Amino acid sequence: MNDHRTPRPGVALLALLFLLGACEGPAGPQGTAGAAGVDGQPCWDLNGNGVGDLDSEDMDGDGLVDVTDCAGQDGGDGNDGDDGDDWSIPPYVGADVCAVCHEEEFEAWLRSGHAWALAAIDGDPDGQPWDDLGNFGDYPLNPPTDSWDDVSHVLGGWGWKQVYIDADGYLVTGPDTRYNIDDGSWSPLMEGEPTGTVSSFDCVSCHTTGFRPVEPEEALPGLSASWDAAGIDCEGCHGNGAHHSESPYDAPMPIERDAEFCGSCHTAGDERIIPGADGLVDHASQYNQFASSKHRSLDCIDCHDPHRSAIYEDDDFNPDTGIVAACEGCHFTEDAHANTLFMGGFECKHCHMPPMVKAALGDPSTFNGDQSAHIFAINTDIDAPQFDDDGNAKPYITLDYACRYCHVPGGGGAGGDKTDEQLLESAVGYHTPQ
Repeated sequence: MNDHRTPRPGVALLALLFLLGACEGPAGPQGTAGAAGVDGQPCWDLNGNGVGDLDSEDMDGDGLVDVTDCAGQDGGDGNDGDDGDDWSIPPYVGADVCAVCHEEEFEAWLRSGHAWALAAIDGDPDGQPWDDLGNFGDYPLNPPTDSWDDVSHVLGGWGWKQVYIDADGYLVTGPDTRYNIDDGSWSPLMEGEPTGTVSSFDCVSCHTTGFRPVEPEEALPGLSASWDAAGIDCEGCHGNGAHHSESPYDAPMPIERDAEFCGSCHTAGDERIIPGADGLVDHASQYNQFASSKHRSLDCIDCHDPHRSAIYEDDDFNPDTGIVAACEGCHFTEDAHANTLFMGGFECKHCHMPPMVKAALGDPSTFNGDQSAHIFAINTDIDAPQFDDDGNAKPYITLDYACRYCHVPGGGGAGGDKTDEQLLESAVGYHTPQ
């Protein structure tokens, strides 16, 4: 009897799969392409609107906004790290652009020392930029060099003195090379260093906006630097303004309010030391003085408007010489009990901010400099020294410097000569309620 058995279904399926695998056919035709994806944002489209409509998006400066702008600007030498983000740094636009919206601040700033911290004259002695603004000082008729063609820039020149930079970027040094605005006199600058030997690099770094060191092959012999604007303009304190100028609400400008920010330029050496020389305080040390005082918890802008001159009053733009807060606003008790029996208009600053700082002119024998101090506290000890053995100032004002620039020894001062005991008696009881 024959045994005809039906194969089990599982075995048949395995056999079929084996045969199909061994006999794989050729690949089928390519299917139809799918729909295109959504475009990404171009790397040059800084405001994300899909079109190249901003001046600040032309990163390579070729007049076009396209894919070549993705490369961005070249970074500084070793200052930007390896993060590849240089393209996002907006360029400077200049104070004239800021003036379109901020006209009042711009007009006041034009009449301040910040605006003209460095001025290019390029051989033109009559080209002072503030000619049309008012009587804020003039260039001298004759240069401290053989010709005005030898002078490229003037440092300062707004309030106290003018220092000159020659065509090669060196300071003009030697006898009679610094011009003193107050009396039109000349005085020496680094008299032992001949012109053409002292770089202006350190000075220019705080007298310009967008200051950058440059490679030696791109530099002047005496100045390895470039900048976006001479003087301290809006962007010198608020940062690069291209994004803000194009989209003010989307790109607000930073406002630095702390005193340390001002101190980045208004500091001389170690901020813990108040530098002085020959019986007067160094003019570049406002933050050194302030940081040593009881006011160090405040900010400079609590009292000063940085857009306005602290020395030149202007009825239209600067009626208060940049002062935004008076001393009596906080020290109302001391003001109420100020025992002033003479000199109507005598103010807190006459004793607490005496002219013991020298920018251009000063005479320590009469305790007179040409800038006000920012130390404030008065030490009434008759024997207290004002300066240490190195010539640096103590963090207080002695009676000599608080009083004797008016009470000049030997007579001749506005208040007449006074003895130590007379000064002490007046100072100790000055704010005592009567």
